Amino acid sequence: MKLKFLELKDNYAKILFEDTAPYFVNAIRRTLIADIPKLAIETVTIYDNTSALFDEIIAHRLGMIPLPTRLDLLNFRKECACGGKGCPSCTVHY
Repeated sequence: MKLKFLELKDNYAKILFEDTAPYFVNAIRRTLIADIPKLAIETVTIYDNTSALFDEIIAHRLGMIPLPTRLDLLNFRKECACGGKGCPSCTVHY
């Protein structure tokens, strides 16, 4: 397997893989997606839904939206002083 970094920045990388199987590169991609910290919608409360979509579908779609955030300003819930109960240091309310 040959690996060549075409671009490398603080929050972006462009890598060329040669002489390798697609499943191996896909495994690396999945690992990167799983291990990069990100902010996501976890709990959705819907009071009155008059759309044609079920509440669960709307909640799922909201959870799939990538939310840009400054992760250096937030703590991980399991590392926060509140013990993961949810405080302004580890939780964002919209």
